[in-house]
Amino acid sequence: MGMTSRLGRSIVGTLALALVLGHTREGEAQTVLILPAEQPRHLAVGDQYYEANLRGFREYLDSLYTSDPELYAKLDPELAKLEKRSKTATTLLIVGGVVALASIAVPVAAANSCDSASAYHTSDPEYRAAVEDDLDCGDRVTAGTVAVVSAGFGIAFVGLAVFPTRRAKLQFLNLHNRLRPETPAKLEVGFVPHRRLAGATLVFRY
Repeated sequence: MGMTSRLGRSIVGTLALALVLGHTREGEAQTVLILPAEQPRHLAVGDQYYEANLRGFREYLDSLYTSDPELYAKLDPELAKLEKRSKTATTLLIVGGVVALASIAVPVAAANSCDSASAYHTSDPEYRAAVEDDLDCGDRVTAGTVAVVSAGFGIAFVGLAVFPTRRAKLQFLNLHNRLRPETPAKLEVGFVPHRRLAGATLVFRY
């Protein structure tokens, strides 16, 4: 859902690029570029901004190692748990993908073993039995392929389930804010400062 909505905003933002010409008080032409863009997300702590993901959380937490070692000691184990879950999930996704791709090799490797009928002429008495054996072999190969693919996707789905959820990340931030209420950490959406260029204003609109 989130990936689809982000893709949709990106496409709409690209198609909705507009060039607007305005006038300054002195009557001089001014170019204003209005660029609808994908909404960025930031972790804001005071006047500092970090990526709104575990990498950004770690970057911020590492900055506390010397400035606030007590807070660092309390938060580091909690963030380490989220990081471990993320690494485990990534590993499971990779393993699941490799296993699923490996299923392609199963029918290829079994192709020769399921072709015993080719050794006989259609008039040979052994031909009919060989054909039946080949059909049984094909069924076994199909069942094996389905099993390998299912195992691969199963491992991948477990990986997706292990990934730290948005709720888990918010719980970490809430813990931080309870321990440091004077400088709370906030997730900001759509924060991009207006930036003036030579004779133009660059505006990101959401």
